[in-house]
Amino acid sequence: MRVNGQLAIARLWRLSLQGAPKATDGVWDSRTNQEVVDFIIERMKAVVPLNEIGRQLIESCKLPVHPVTGFGSDNMTIIIAIVR
Repeated sequence: MRVNGQLAIARLWRLSLQGAPKATDGVWDSRTNQEVVDFIIERMKAVVPLNEIGRQLIESCKLPVHPVTGFGSDNMTIIIAIVR
């Protein structure tokens, strides 16, 4: 896992939430810290469950399968931990 979430943590704290998204490089290769935080916050405001937010984020980062090689996206994992 890439621990590149200092900015993400700061942004969440400003919303009176403590926590941070932790994700593998497949997520960080396709999204910035701010994009991930904005994605999570937008859905939290709409009362989307965290597991669904994680699923949606991974789906939004996936690349289509290459027609010749058959390979597509990198393996991706995200953990969204919020402490209220």
